[in-house]
Amino acid sequence: MQKYTQVKVSVNPSLAANFKQACIRKGASMAGELSAFMAQKTNQLTLETKQMQRRESLATRGLRRRAVEVIITRLEDICAAEEDYMHRIPENLHGSNACIAAEQAVDVLNSAIDLLNEAF
Repeated sequence: MQKYTQVKVSVNPSLAANFKQACIRKGASMAGELSAFMAQKTNQLTLETKQMQRRESLATRGLRRRAVEVIITRLEDICAAEEDYMHRIPENLHGSNACIAAEQAVDVLNSAIDLLNEAF
């Protein structure tokens, strides 16, 4: 069973006629074109709303500081896991690429944590 949708395009007759002709030339239904347009606009507005909410959620220094604290805590967890990994490497492999990479990761993570702490 096929469903039909009646759509009022515009109160402007010439705009409605132009839209109808464009759909005919394209071989598309007016309802389909309008549905696609509305879906696109809805997605765009949803994205803009999310971006606005994100900006507003970090509007005060206190809120930004709490967000940075969450990041610092996560970096500290990652750093601790990397240190645990480094300590589990057998002594005969302490000069290996894996050990050197773990040491460098710990150093970089600690530096990032220090920089974030200094920022606030």
